[in-house]
Amino acid sequence: MPPYTQGFPFLPPYPPQETNRSIASVPVAESGYTTDKPAAPSYGLITDLPLPVPTTEALLQVGQNGLSYKMPDVPDAFPELSELSIPQLTDMNEQEDILLEQFVNLPQLKQIIVDKDDLVKSIEELAKKNLLLEPSLEAKRQTVLDKYEHLTQMKATFEKKMQRQHELSEV
Repeated sequence: MPPYTQGFPFLPPYPPQETNRSIASVPVAESGYTTDKPAAPSYGLITDLPLPVPTTEALLQVGQNGLSYKMPDVPDAFPELSELSIPQLTDMNEQEDILLEQFVNLPQLKQIIVDKDDLVKSIEELAKKNLLLEPSLEAKRQTVLDKYEHLTQMKATFEKKMQRQHELSEV
């Protein structure tokens, strides 16, 4: 029996799969490459940062609710870093604590954190409003169910009376 019996005219028939097909093992090459440092620090500072990252050229992102968020402008060059010498920049690159401190003190990141906190507050307020409306919604839902049940009963009564009327009109 073919797996798709609907017979869609725009799709070719699906070929049956082989049941006794063997899977060849592929040798895995051992890599001599080791890293002294992980790709990203794992001690919590980076993971606690907000995640609004622009994915397109347009930095104006529109959410499902129609509201939009504009990412803070990021300059091409940071004046604080331009003043540092090459050895200082190299040290900063090698010492993640100093680099993260510089990163956390950026005004753009501070703005994103403030925006995130505001968004969290508004989401919490909306959730509280939704919870307050839940009893009313449940009462209205029950009313609709009761009316549907009443409608079903009335329809059954109507059909019985129509059947009776039909029987009487035939006699």
